[in-house]
Amino acid sequence: MKSPNEIIVCSSFAASVAGFNPLILKDKPSFEIFYSGLEIYKKIPGCKSASLFLLNEADFNFLYRSSAGNVNETEITNIFNELIQSGSISQVLSSGECLEKELINHSNKIDNYLIIPLNVQSGIIGLSILNTESSISSQNLIMNLCKIFSNYFAQLINSTDLKKEIEYLKEITEQKIAFRTNDIAKSTRELKAILDSVQVGIIIVDKTSNQIVDANLVATETIGVSKEKLIGINEDAHFIFTERKAFSSGEKVNGEVLLKKNNGALIPIILTISNISLDGDEFRIESFIDITERKKMEDELQKAHYELELKVEKRTQELSRTNLELQNQIRERIKLEEERIKLYWAVQQSPISVAITDLDGNIEYVNPQFTEMNGYSFEEVKGKDSFFLKNETNSPKELKILRTNVSRGNKWHGELKNKRNDGDEFWVSSFLSPMENINGQITNYLEIEEDITKKVIARQGLLRAKEKAEEQDRLKSRLLANLSHEFRTPLSGILGFAQILINEIKDRSLAEMAKDIYNSGKRLMDTLNGVLNLSQLETMDLSLSTEVKNLPELLDQLKGQYISAAKAKSIDYKVEIIRKQLYVSIDAKLFSQAIDYLIQNAIKFTGKGSVTIIVDAVQDGENKFAVIKIHDTGVGIHESNQKIIFEAFRQVSEGYNRDYEGIGLGLTLAQKIVNLMKGYISVESEPSKGSTFTIYLPLVEKYNPKINL
Repeated sequence: MKSPNEIIVCSSFAASVAGFNPLILKDKPSFEIFYSGLEIYKKIPGCKSASLFLLNEADFNFLYRSSAGNVNETEITNIFNELIQSGSISQVLSSGECLEKELINHSNKIDNYLIIPLNVQSGIIGLSILNTESSISSQNLIMNLCKIFSNYFAQLINSTDLKKEIEYLKEITEQKIAFRTNDIAKSTRELKAILDSVQVGIIIVDKTSNQIVDANLVATETIGVSKEKLIGINEDAHFIFTERKAFSSGEKVNGEVLLKKNNGALIPIILTISNISLDGDEFRIESFIDITERKKMEDELQKAHYELELKVEKRTQELSRTNLELQNQIRERIKLEEERIKLYWAVQQSPISVAITDLDGNIEYVNPQFTEMNGYSFEEVKGKDSFFLKNETNSPKELKILRTNVSRGNKWHGELKNKRNDGDEFWVSSFLSPMENINGQITNYLEIEEDITKKVIARQGLLRAKEKAEEQDRLKSRLLANLSHEFRTPLSGILGFAQILINEIKDRSLAEMAKDIYNSGKRLMDTLNGVLNLSQLETMDLSLSTEVKNLPELLDQLKGQYISAAKAKSIDYKVEIIRKQLYVSIDAKLFSQAIDYLIQNAIKFTGKGSVTIIVDAVQDGENKFAVIKIHDTGVGIHESNQKIIFEAFRQVSEGYNRDYEGIGLGLTLAQKIVNLMKGYISVESEPSKGSTFTIYLPLVEKYNPKINL
């Protein structure tokens, strides 16, 4: 229910809207019409100002037109821009409805603005911006009256603008028609003159019928037909498009096509096509240039270019080959030069004397070592015969023969005696050879010499030492032979008589003394045999009598002689034959001695436990060996002493207080004997845990014992 006050106010605004008479304003200027309408908005209760912005269809921007109330153009324009930035104007344009928006003014107070669209049938033509004291959008009656008036106001503004625009256009059109009629006549004449004067063929084609409707003089002359005959025919009769699709678009295009002349000849042309509209009809303006001569020139140019490319390619290949050959020659020269420099410095810095002579033997070059060795500078020896350095002991005749032999392409190497500049004589190792050029002709002789005086002196000393050693060896052999005779004869008697005494004497104490005599003699005889055997092995004054034996059988035969010795020390003696057929090539007598040395050694150094002989075979790579392992549980050998036990006269325990008797030859002799039979011995031992000596002998495979080797 509206208050009486509100109804009175609304009635006042409604009366103002009803009293707005457009007939009075129909002949008035636009600004009066604008102001009169804005004054009606001012009748709205609380409206402080009303402004009008109209749409400019040229750029679709709103332009300020007029205001009613206390507001200027700059102020309301700034407010309108704020409404645009806030999106309010866009919202009104999109919805077509009124919109209220609050803005903060320069005094930090809130102003209320009502945006009213001015709608006509074609759309919004403007906006009315009302500054009100408070919101009126909730007052339905006032808002409905605003909308009614705004539509009415919009129609008035739109009809006034259309009427004036129509009258203006009518007047302008009549003037333009008069001027255009004169201009068309004049332009037609000028255009015809221009088209006929240009050096380009031009035709105008109706796009609908594809017929030629006009042509200039150059076009008719190029085609070879009069203008009257050319007009009206289809353009395809003379213009052959190689790519019609490219010329069918609506844009301006150009390209190379063929033109068929009236006489049937085809000529190349450059065709340019543009589309135009004249009085509602669509035409094509086609201009063309005869490029026959240019084509001929291009063909000639292409031919010349191709021939030039061939010549350039051929010349390039020739230059490339020449350049490659030149580079190869340069590389070869550089390489040769580098080799020459290397050779030069190698000769210059060589610790060996180098001299080069001509074919008569006269010196042409010497290196620094020549000067240092002989005491002559290059200036002193240049041009002299190189043999002037030789000692008088060198026969001139022999030297001449030597040089003659070298001149025939042979090389010579030997020892000569030279004489230095100070008169001292020295020995040289001399090398003479011919030097040939690239044609194989001998051009010079090369003489290389090295001072070997110290070597000659050392060699002579060694020769004398060798002769002395050989003499001493002969003396030793004779001494050993004499000792063998002198010692063996009495020792044999002592052993024989001691054996008789042992068997004949009944007195136990005397028998024990006789037994000690026998044992001492036996020990001395074993020592003598060991020394003599070592001497024979070292001087190789020993001939092997090898034969193929089955190793297990041989060891089984020797088994008995060690059982009693082991039993005497209360230790076990065992022989384990893993393989019964193991054939080896050995000297049975010497091999028995080697086995004896090793087994006796094992029994001697074993206080308790056992001595075990194991016979087997192993393969080491491609080689197969028969293996004899002598294992004992004796005192063992420390790793640091395992290297010395095979040295002659060496034992682990040495000196007068040593633990075991013997002179330390058993292992040495065993190793030398096994080595003579192309075998070897290894040892594994640990103190207090025993030792294992292993003999390796090459197996004789595929041996048939029935065949007598």
